[in-house]
Amino acid sequence: MSVVDGGEALDLSRYVLARIWRDRRRAMSVAVVLALAVGSFLLLSGAVHATAVRTVGTVNGANSTYDVLMRPADKSGSAHSQGLVRPNFLSGTFGGITLAQLARIRGISGVQVAAPIAMVGEAFERIMYPIDVTKYVRPGRTSVFRFRSAATVLRGNVRLPGESGYVLVGDNVSLGGSSNVEQIGKRRVRVCVQPDPSVLSDESPFSAANMFSAQCWDTGGGVNGDSLWPAGQGQFIVQVPIVFPIMIAAVDPSAENQLDGLSRAVSAGTSLAGSKVTSESDGYANFYTVPAIASSRTYVDDTTSIRVDELDSAAVRKLTAGSGMTASKARDLVMGAGGKPIATRTVTAVQAHDSWLNGGTDFDGTLNPTILFQPGPVQYTGTPETGLTARLQPRDDSVWRTYTYSNVPWPPLPPATNTRGFRTITPVPESGPNQVQLQVVGQFDPARLTKSSDLAKVPMETYQPPTATPADAPTRALLHGKALAPDGNPRGYLQEPPMLLVPMSALPRFADSGTFTAPPGSNAQRAPISAIRVRVAHAAGNSATAQARVRLVANQIQQATGLRVDVTKGSSPSTVRVTIPSTARGVPTMTVDEQWSRLGVATLIVNAIDRKTLALLILIVIASAVAVTISANASVRARRQELGVLACIGWRPRTIRLEVIAELCLIGLVAGALGSVAALLTAPIAGVHVTSGWYAVAVPAAALLAVAAGLLPAWAAGRVTPVEVTRPSARATHTGVRLRGVRTMAITWLARTPGRAAAGAISLAFGVCAVAILLGILRAFHGAVVGTVLGAAVTVQVRAPDLVAAGVLALIGVLSLVNILYLDLREQAPRYATLQATGWRRLTLVRLIMWQAIAIAIAGAAVGVLGALVALDVAVGLDRAAVLTTVSVGVVGVLIAALASLIPATAVGRRPNARLLSAE
Repeated sequence: MSVVDGGEALDLSRYVLARIWRDRRRAMSVAVVLALAVGSFLLLSGAVHATAVRTVGTVNGANSTYDVLMRPADKSGSAHSQGLVRPNFLSGTFGGITLAQLARIRGISGVQVAAPIAMVGEAFERIMYPIDVTKYVRPGRTSVFRFRSAATVLRGNVRLPGESGYVLVGDNVSLGGSSNVEQIGKRRVRVCVQPDPSVLSDESPFSAANMFSAQCWDTGGGVNGDSLWPAGQGQFIVQVPIVFPIMIAAVDPSAENQLDGLSRAVSAGTSLAGSKVTSESDGYANFYTVPAIASSRTYVDDTTSIRVDELDSAAVRKLTAGSGMTASKARDLVMGAGGKPIATRTVTAVQAHDSWLNGGTDFDGTLNPTILFQPGPVQYTGTPETGLTARLQPRDDSVWRTYTYSNVPWPPLPPATNTRGFRTITPVPESGPNQVQLQVVGQFDPARLTKSSDLAKVPMETYQPPTATPADAPTRALLHGKALAPDGNPRGYLQEPPMLLVPMSALPRFADSGTFTAPPGSNAQRAPISAIRVRVAHAAGNSATAQARVRLVANQIQQATGLRVDVTKGSSPSTVRVTIPSTARGVPTMTVDEQWSRLGVATLIVNAIDRKTLALLILIVIASAVAVTISANASVRARRQELGVLACIGWRPRTIRLEVIAELCLIGLVAGALGSVAALLTAPIAGVHVTSGWYAVAVPAAALLAVAAGLLPAWAAGRVTPVEVTRPSARATHTGVRLRGVRTMAITWLARTPGRAAAGAISLAFGVCAVAILLGILRAFHGAVVGTVLGAAVTVQVRAPDLVAAGVLALIGVLSLVNILYLDLREQAPRYATLQATGWRRLTLVRLIMWQAIAIAIAGAAVGVLGALVALDVAVGLDRAAVLTTVSVGVVGVLIAALASLIPATAVGRRPNARLLSAE
């Protein structure tokens, strides 16, 4: 059965439109509140869709050196979705984080230490390993000593040819052009002929020509006859080149010392603390001297075998014949000649590294890199659960070319680079005219750095060596039961950690276009930092509060920077099986287990509405509903005579209820449309994206909210009978009240409609409480706070959308108060006219209205302040700043309510008293 028939429906629709027009001020006040709620909800729902750190899992009992790790977005080198970080991840990360992002991280409350590290690149360093041949040198006789070297890697399973060449020692040897000359009798013979650089450039860097060298000594004048004696005058040596890579990284000495005690780990020389980059200029070029500290340990699996032979006299005569001798002929002659073995040496990577730092014949404490190499990250197929396979990269030896303005086409290369690999290589060649010289001022021992617990000791730390243990019998047999280690190949699967540290202040020197040529897409100038490690203040241990502090800081960092954020607190090793394909002939595929870092609290970057802001938006909806209910209820009270008349002429209760609901529904539709249009126009200006789905539901949602808020008033309207028409709209008090002035009269009049006054106070209380809590956190806890409620850790972070939502909530409370005063002024208009007719001045009536507003505001502010204080005290405890801020918000709320009451108060006394008194 329908509620109304066709004719009655037509009359009802006309009546609804007429009622809205006649009571347009009240309708407008309801529409404003609803439009404000709809518009703010749309804008804020878009604004609070932010990337947040969602934690999954539990924290074990381990502590890491740092709590949060920041890496560039999309450069994980790991199965990030599973909360895993690959060991040695820094080796493939060159920049991606800006200095501005570092400054923002350091400005976040709760960040105790933020230690950046910027990977610069690998430089190839060479030592000249000496082998004494003095006892084999005979005055008056030319001697030639041939040397051969080879490098063995992969626990001795792969042998790669190294540098070879010869040393000629004779009388009257001197340097002349591209070769040496020796006086043999009356003849001047070319010896130690050097190859043409253009010929070397056209060949592979691993060709025999490029890996062969010759050196001449004079028995009385040393090297080239220039009085150069590397081992001391009269001491003749064969110098065998041994080349190895040195990874250079920049750190902040102060932050690094706070994080892991870098200064305490210095084992020789001085630390980087207080060190500065110096520069000199000759008017054409700048020469930068960069202080550096070197690791006293190396982790490379590389052994160099050296053999020295003394060539027989027949080969010496051919070599010094002087008839058309070229570099290639000399090489073929020397390498094919017979000779007597006089020395063999085996030089491990540890010995070579120690010789480089502490006793090398070709090292004076400085490095002058002419080219840097940046390895890329390893790529995988498969998953950590089922097993990963490292992906081989195409071999491209052209990346080793020096590109410098010198005549050296190729830099010295480790023999291990003569294999395939798993990383792409980006060369960063010297550009000139400026030069960078690295001055080693000290050494540090990685073993002395601050250690975390055994459970948390995983190879994701900056200075720990990466290892991979055999996972099957063939691999164990191949590696002789030992772990796989780096082999000195920048393309290799495993890489050494940074071995040479320079201060962050040196980064501009490496990024200078007059020093190095940055490759396309380089981060050297824009974003040089590779990772940032953060220790959170007051987060020691693994309590729920400590974990919450770390998660809060991680969330703030992600929101402020957009970086990839990993919570490393409680990190522990997780075994991942990796298949490593063969990179050299005769080497089988290996299967190893790596200890990847399973983050103690795995993090997922998700798009979600901030729950705190969502709660504020829900309060906005509730406050709006309260305002609509107040307005609808007042309308029903004011229209009781009219509704009684409608009942007398035959309107059924259902029809009367439908009229009230239809009126509110129409106002809600209009308000929803206005709020949506306002949000649509404002969103681009505010930089907020609101999805079309929100706009689609906004208008019907506003209508539904208005209808839901008006259900109780509509039900009350349907119960009006003709008998009740004569009852007054305001309920009389049961006991007399002695009026002592304007204030007591204001309270008495509010007591006539206690529900309306209470609703207004509640609306204000919502706004005051929300604003007080947020401002209290901002003022006392710098915008973020961690505490516990019933034993559960709670984090609250104040963001701009939160303050806007709280402000809208407070505004709705003020609008509700103004609406209440307008309704009261309309209902009590005859009484105001009576007071004015008996001699009350208009200013006194204004005070009466203001005191009603102040009474409601004091009640609402008191409830709001009390709620805010209780919430802050339960969660985090109160301090003086929080209490003062909260109370101040309540006082300001009362003052704003008093000022807002002037809006309806100015309307008092404007209507003719005679008409109002006749109605009374």
